[in-house]
Parts: sequence; structure tokens; C-alpha cells
Amino acid sequence: MTVHWLQPLAWWGLGLLAVPIVIHLLARHRSRRMRFPSLKFLPVAQMAALRRRVITDWPLLVVRLLVLTAAVAALASPVFVSDARRDAWDRRVARAIVIASPESDEMRSIAAEEARASYASAEFSAPTIPDALRDAQRWLGEQAPAAREVAVVGDLREGALSEHDLVFVPSHVGLRFLPVVQVDEPQAVEWRTVADGPEGTPTTYAVSVAPDATRTLVRYEIGSGIVPGRIRVEAAPADQPYADAVLRAVLREGLVFGSTTDRAVTIAFEGAPVPAEEPLSAASEAWMRTALERIPDVRGGMLDGVLVVRPNVSVREARAPQIVSDVLRAAFDQSRVDLEPRRVSAATLARWSRPYGPSPPGALPADEGDRRWFWGAAVLLLAVEHLMRRRRRVT
Repeated sequence: MTVHWLQPLAWWGLGLLAVPIVIHLLARHRSRRMRFPSLKFLPVAQMAALRRRVITDWPLLVVRLLVLTAAVAALASPVFVSDARRDAWDRRVARAIVIASPESDEMRSIAAEEARASYASAEFSAPTIPDALRDAQRWLGEQAPAAREVAVVGDLREGALSEHDLVFVPSHVGLRFLPVVQVDEPQAVEWRTVADGPEGTPTTYAVSVAPDATRTLVRYEIGSGIVPGRIRVEAAPADQPYADAVLRAVLREGLVFGSTTDRAVTIAFEGAPVPAEEPLSAASEAWMRTALERIPDVRGGMLDGVLVVRPNVSVREARAPQIVSDVLRAAFDQSRVDLEPRRVSAATLARWSRPYGPSPPGALPADEGDRRWFWGAAVLLLAVEHLMRRRRRVT
């Protein structure tokens, strides 16, 4: 059996043990009176002020010290970890329930059943399933000792989730998929995208997508609204040609903007003049916060209504194009999963699924109520101390 202390700083309270010792040293003792028939036979002695500073009642002092020690131990919140308790932790499940968007009543009902069967549970929903999985993993990492599992509920269409998105989920976390098929009528949508244009210049296009039962019609037209100028990649003056080339390369791959036209993003690599030297404020727009959560490897914020991202690398590095692509897709990309009629196959979901393992050894235990034994011991010792004082009439 081992003991884990949830509040170890409480042990500094052992300094209070000096209090009863000081009380015992400063306690006044009554002098005894003796009757003499006459004082003439007593020799004359010089009077001297003498106060003894010795502890005369060690049992009472020890009891008082034990009272304080038991109270401090209780405040330190002990958790006794035995084999039986660890087995109990492994049998309970902390479950993160990921609900794919758009939600339905059937999904909510399934999620509620999963929550009732869990020791601890939380629901997560985001524009994309990978985003919700990242939030779920952060929550699981903060839970008390228990087996961990992620349950994904929703209409799992092709492209909504890939095996690559599951790599960051630790192996001890179970994965389970609960597909809910939603039959929706195909609807036409309009996007804006950037692709190759005349003279090799990235150009904004209006894209109309109209799926039906047998085919999907896509039509490109020169559009207005978002223009590449609202996306800036800055670097040191000598490296600015590299920054321009990186941006053109990323945009020529095609970037879908959806219907949003009021977003602006600046990516400032090492050596960029402005805004790299100006302080950033916290992102106030919801889309900015979501984008920064999707790219946790870089720091960023808001400056004059623009999302500014500052990768701590040079634009000449080989990963610079990938960083720009990740930032722009986090800020602008429009999911096209709803237009995909195919679902992830049952065989693929079975291959991705796995059972949950035992409680991870690094999980910090919650308060299991073990401190009550130390509080009980402190109360019992107080009663003993009270009886000792009454019997011995000691201060």
C-alpha cells in the first residue's frame, strides 16, 4: 500500500508543533507553602530571581503534539492506494462523448445513455470531429484514476475522420464508434475558394455545388468578397520573396472559404517587422479562438481585428508551407463532409475501435475520504488531552 498526499504543502503546518512546547515552557507552576514554627533557625540567604524552564509533563505534551500532527495530516488529504482500490479504479470508466455535428435527438439520447453508464462523463462538440477529439483528450487527462474511453456518436461520413486523427489518442484510452445515419435531402451550397488564376496569380472564385441523387455539379465563376490580400505572410525583408512564394503555393492548392468574407489573417515568421514587434491582445472573435485551438503549436492573438499568428521559425524552413496551410485552414476552411454521401464502413470503424485499458499510473487520485480517519484521531486525542488536564490540573 502506498499513500498519496493531495495537498502536500499542508505539511508546512507542522511548524505549529512549537506552540504546545512554548506553552509548556511558559506555564506557571504554583509554589508549595510549608509552615515553620520559627524562622530564627533558618540561615539567611541571598534572594535570587529564578524561573525554571523545563517541561514537567511529557505525556500531556506528547498528546498535544499528536493532535496537531493528526490535523495537519488530515489537511494534507491522504489517499491510501491499495491493490483493492486500484482494481476498483480500473473497473470504473471516465467517458468522453464526442457528438458529431449536426446533432440530432437520437444522438443526444445515445449520449445520455453513455453518460449514465460512466463514472464521469462529458460531452464535446466542435465544427469537426478531430477538434472535438482534442478537447476530449484534454478533459480525460485531468480526470481521477479510472479507465478512459472516447465514444464518438454521429453520422460518420467519409472524410469526417481519418486514422491519422486518432494517432494522438493514447493507447490506454478506449475508442468506440456509435454511428447514427441521418438521411438529408441534398442541398446546393455556395463557397468561395482560391485557386490558380490568370498569369499564375491566385484568384478568388465563387463555387456552386449542387448534388443530386446521381451526380454533383460544381461550377466556378470569378467571384468577389475574400481576396488574397486579406491573407498576409510576412518575414524578414530579405526573406519576403520566400514568404510570398509560400503563400502562393498554399493558395494554389485550393482553399475553401465558405460564405465568410470578413476574416483577416497575418502570419508573421521570424524577422517580420510589423506586426511581429507589437503586443497582441486575446482573441475576442469565436472563429479566432477556434482557429488558435486547432493550431496549438504556434502562438497568436488579435491585432486591430486581424488574427496574427507568430510561428517561431524561419520562413525558409521546410515546414513553413505546412504551417501556413494549417493556419489558413484552421481560420477559413469550410467542411465539405456534409456533401459526402458515403459513410465510414463498419469494417473500418471496427479496425479503429479498441477496448480501454487500466487506469493510467500517472493519474492524480481524487479525494477518497481517507482524511476522515485523521480527523477522527485528532478528535479522540483532544478528548484524551481534556481528561489529562482535568485530572492533573495542568495549564
